[in-house]
Amino acid sequence: MIDSHPDHLRAIPVIGGGCGMRQGEIFAVALEDFDFAEGKLHVRRQIKKLGKDYVYAFPKNDKERTVPLPEWVSQTSRIHIAKFKPRPLTLPWEKPDGRLVTHNVLFRWSTTRFCVPGCTTR
Repeated sequence: MIDSHPDHLRAIPVIGGGCGMRQGEIFAVALEDFDFAEGKLHVRRQIKKLGKDYVYAFPKNDKERTVPLPEWVSQTSRIHIAKFKPRPLTLPWEKPDGRLVTHNVLFRWSTTRFCVPGCTTR
């Protein structure tokens, strides 16, 4: 399953499966969410689709959480970050006309179905 992903998205199933994250949470994971020294990942937001728009929002149940970051997930994440530098993604918070928020997200995708404003293939 991991190898079926394009190289720039290959860490998605590793982080998702290793840390128990939902799809929208994985797409919103940012460099600042990793605590490599403590072996933790902070799940602070998700990307949600509201109609034709995408927004940042709190994770499920409107609660942030901290999950263990297994060493094998940490290593894969570090390699991904070194190879594909996280880039800023600005989206509104909670609603299409909400306050704009920027995070250095790890993943970008290019298909029309999942593309958020400003995304590129790499």
